[in-house]
Amino acid sequence: MIEHNFNLVLDISLLPYKIMHAGKLTCIYEAGNLRYIKYGDAEIIRMIYGALRNENWDTLVPEISDEKIEINETGFYISYTALYTSAAIHYAAQFAVEGKDDSTIHITMKGLAHSDFIKNRIGLCVLHPLKETKGKPVTIQEPGGGLYTSVFPERIVPHQPLKDIQQMKRNPGEGL
Repeated sequence: MIEHNFNLVLDISLLPYKIMHAGKLTCIYEAGNLRYIKYGDAEIIRMIYGALRNENWDTLVPEISDEKIEINETGFYISYTALYTSAAIHYAAQFAVEGKDDSTIHITMKGLAHSDFIKNRIGLCVLHPLKETKGKPVTIQEPGGGLYTSVFPERIVPHQPLKDIQQMKRNPGEGL
């Protein structure tokens, strides 16, 4: 049995959430987002979510529908539709999130624009935990297959520190 501790101190109400397990990983699922993905006490990922950012970099909050959640002791499967709408934007995305007993999580996002609109970003966003990543090495595989090694910045930087990312590898903790 894996013990987990999600001591959250927030000054806002949380949306309804569920604690999920994928093998030795634990995480919180709430409203289409995976949060606090941990291996034991080591936080691996802070959050993974689907995002649509308009021409002003505003992030639209989607309406979640057709949500299906299947949970067992060592894994889970979640599917849902996210509808992103604003004055000019009408975009729908189908998500599938699968946590497997081999301690992996797979996420797919397939979207369809139902209107013409200007956007700055559509896709999955991965937020890394600050304490576990700042100043630490990371290896980036580019879409063409090239590799380069860099480090996560120590402080917020005004430019994009890592580019052309197809895959990212880092050591999230001792023995991982």
